[in-house]
Amino acid sequence: MRRAPGNLPVQVSSFVGRERELEQTAAALGQARVVTLTGPGGVGKTRLALQAATQVAGRFGDGAWLAELAPLRDPAGVDDAVAAVFSLTARAGQSTRQALVEFLRSKQLLLVLDNCEQVLAGAAALAENLARSCERLAILATSREGLAIEGEHLVPVPPLRVPGVGADLAAITQAEAVRLFAERAAAVKPGFTVTAQNAAAVAAVVRRLDGIALAVELAAARVPAMTPAELARQLERSFAVLAPGRRGAEARHQTLRATIDLSFQLLAGPEQVLLARLAVFAGGCTLEAAEAVCGEERIDPDAVFGLLAALVARSLLVAEEHGPQTRYRLLEPIRQYGEQRLDQAGQAERWRARHAGYYADLPRRVREHAHDTDEEVFWAVRLSAEQDNLLAAWSWAIATGNVDTTFRMLAGFAPSEIWSTYPLLLPAEAALELPGAAEHPGYPLALAVSAVFASNRADVTGTEELCRQAAEASARQATPDWQVEEAVCAARQNIATIRGAFADAARLAEQAAGLARAGGDLADASLELTSAVGDHLLAGDTPAAVPLAREALALARQVGAPALIATSLLAVGTAVASTDREEALACLRESRELSTELGYQSSVDLIWAAGIAFLLGDQAATLELGRRAIGRLQWGGDRRLMGVILPMIAGTLATTRPEAAATIQGCRRNLRRRRADVRPAGQLDRDRSPERRARAGAPRPRRGHGLEPRPHLHPHPDHPSPRRTPIGNPAMSKPPLQGADTAHASVRSYA
Repeated sequence: MRRAPGNLPVQVSSFVGRERELEQTAAALGQARVVTLTGPGGVGKTRLALQAATQVAGRFGDGAWLAELAPLRDPAGVDDAVAAVFSLTARAGQSTRQALVEFLRSKQLLLVLDNCEQVLAGAAALAENLARSCERLAILATSREGLAIEGEHLVPVPPLRVPGVGADLAAITQAEAVRLFAERAAAVKPGFTVTAQNAAAVAAVVRRLDGIALAVELAAARVPAMTPAELARQLERSFAVLAPGRRGAEARHQTLRATIDLSFQLLAGPEQVLLARLAVFAGGCTLEAAEAVCGEERIDPDAVFGLLAALVARSLLVAEEHGPQTRYRLLEPIRQYGEQRLDQAGQAERWRARHAGYYADLPRRVREHAHDTDEEVFWAVRLSAEQDNLLAAWSWAIATGNVDTTFRMLAGFAPSEIWSTYPLLLPAEAALELPGAAEHPGYPLALAVSAVFASNRADVTGTEELCRQAAEASARQATPDWQVEEAVCAARQNIATIRGAFADAARLAEQAAGLARAGGDLADASLELTSAVGDHLLAGDTPAAVPLAREALALARQVGAPALIATSLLAVGTAVASTDREEALACLRESRELSTELGYQSSVDLIWAAGIAFLLGDQAATLELGRRAIGRLQWGGDRRLMGVILPMIAGTLATTRPEAAATIQGCRRNLRRRRADVRPAGQLDRDRSPERRARAGAPRPRRGHGLEPRPHLHPHPDHPSPRRTPIGNPAMSKPPLQGADTAHASVRSYA
């Protein structure tokens, strides 16, 4: 078959993935005269354009033609470069552009203008002129930003899709970035394949590279010299391990840094400054955070949005919608580049300190507005989105010995509403080791919050010692802090629940509720009462649980916080489930409606709802809700709550799968026997060395604040796992009610 006219180069390596983008490009070329593929450097725009042009070339009688603009630096040279593709020379008195228009006017042709970003003005002017003058001509351009001409259709080219954390082998091998890595690695190391043994490491490599095609190819070229696991570890430290590009590749594609360098050089001065400062964020940021952290010295805070928009337009910053908010994120290779720029300028520590200061105060700020009716984003959802930044701020503060920043962050987690709904479970004892910690005015509260975190990890010995020290430190103050007393009561209540001393746990929870009420914190009082409800039910004292549950609901309605109301409704529903099924179901329905409106469903609510389902005899709903709760509790590392949900699931399976039930009960007993290895706070070593801090549980910081997800440090990324879900009564250790004629569909709708 005769090859279509044109000069498209024959590709010598396989084209991997991009099925969706190919379809979008082909469709766009059928609708618009000018189509521009936009994306960051190295993402694969050129390869996609050539593949798409090859596939649609048959639509154009005069073929598809490529004009390479990458070598140009002067926009005035664009016309001559395109004319050279067709060996076209202007006549005397005729401009090159006029000659191009005259030549192309009668042609049915696809013109590919590749790498327009360095000569954007010249490429845009030519494309607009040709589109207006040559009706059968179509133009496919590639650029790091659009041409911004009339009639242009943009097709964003995202990074290759990467597998999620925890993906199975099938999902890993199907991900585009993994497929590309595997093919390119096999080309340099015959026989290489992605197997069950190396899949997790390969997935970690492509995730670290954010799916940028050039970076993935450069990484694959290292496979003959190191295993994927070694490569993943090297990339955690630096991207310098990436191999130089193949011989004959353009200079801008020889290294990843060269590619990003080019994009950086095309930015205006303020844009360069902001990009470098954005590197201190981990996991992206909101506009508010960017203004607060980066808006100073050479950047007016009011100008930040315009600069962010410019970086997005130039494909250096990713804008992602999170509900009603937009988050801005640098791809990891670009973030590392910006970090290096900060380091070279000697400004890295300054901007990391500003970042840490902003996020140390974030829990306090969100609590201040937690019950505002006009808040667009539920506060726990917001904290969850900022999880990586919170951990980065903590890591920096510990690494630099900044007591004030660590204690401000711990103080933000002091309210029960915060740490019971969003338990970050920071290794808080590391802050207590820092020089000057014991003399800081925030020391008593830091001890108390550390005790709460330790109790959620089921560290009985550590919790008791921290509680003792917190109480003593608070008593030495001129005015004892009720927040310290509330947190100490709550931590001791958690330990009492773990030990099975449910009556003592209920008494401590009620005492904590009284302290919160006296301090004017009705939200905390409501939550502490729901904890007391759970312990009374576990003790078999339903008559004591019901009025407390109704009181908790009344307080929640007084506060007017939908999340508090949703939790309290479930506590009421559980307390009355054995005597009033209709009220239990009504509570369940209202709670679900509130959670749906919030776009948030906490682990605490999942476990309460599982308790209602259990008591109403709905085995399927109990298992589904329990499964979801366990997933989040595993991520958050909350052993205490795991000990609440496991007996419920075991009871559900007792009659149908007794062996599984016995195994689950055994897991629960093991959980109760295991204790976190944390030294009593009075014996904590105050040595500031990284090795000592690591042994004490502090996250080991690395440059740029990057922290890989660590299950014992933070909860599920989408849904924070709350602290409290004491549900039950003696019936929960037995099979659920048999023959209950209830509206099981209503229960399952919650799941």
